[in-house]
Amino acid sequence: MGNEKRILFDPFCLDLVNEQLWRGAQAIKLRPKAFAVLDHLIGRPGQLVTKDDLLNAVWPETFVSDAVLKVTIRQIREALGDDPKSPRFIETAH
Repeated sequence: MGNEKRILFDPFCLDLVNEQLWRGAQAIKLRPKAFAVLDHLIGRPGQLVTKDDLLNAVWPETFVSDAVLKVTIRQIREALGDDPKSPRFIETAH
């Protein structure tokens, strides 16, 4: 999947070249870090991705609080219309 320029996950398409999320013909705005987190998660389908893994991948050598990650995940969920109580795309494991 890493060499593809687009990743399809119904009904969405993640355009890796232009760093854009699409739902059909509609572009969905994502901030750059939210795009990076989504890209990181999509590259690991079905795997548990730890908070530290996400922080190291998206904010390398930068101190950010857990709140930054929570806000970013919330932005992605809103863009995908994903309900954290019954997730389709992103599930949080405590």
